[in-house]
Amino acid sequence: MKAAKMENMGSSDQEVLARAKCTIEIGGRTYEWTEMGRRQGREALAEMLPLLQGYNPSLSAPEVLTLFNRILDFFYKYHARMNADRKHLDNAATNDEIGAALLAIRAVIDAPFRRDAQKVQEEKEIHMPSPESSS
Repeated sequence: MKAAKMENMGSSDQEVLARAKCTIEIGGRTYEWTEMGRRQGREALAEMLPLLQGYNPSLSAPEVLTLFNRILDFFYKYHARMNADRKHLDNAATNDEIGAALLAIRAVIDAPFRRDAQKVQEEKEIHMPSPESSS
């Protein structure tokens, strides 16, 4: 799989017009994922987190294979073109490609929530009194 390209664009008004994006290559085809709206993003993250946490070395071979199929189903649910290419991807996508794609896509899906956390952190730093002023 080629390295995913991530673009984290804008803030405030620009967020609506230019959302985070990544391009993945899986099964010999290229797909662009764009940051979702917040509600759909929360739903997607809720489904994605168990998939990310699901892999561990103690899984049996059938459990690992089932996990990769569940990840593909996640892609199909949230990306119309991947869903249209379902038959091809079911036959061509490798486990390595599926796993790498999931990690790249996570960065796009959780982009608005990372920006929120960053804003909160920046606001805390702005409003925190300096150590000199408290003595």
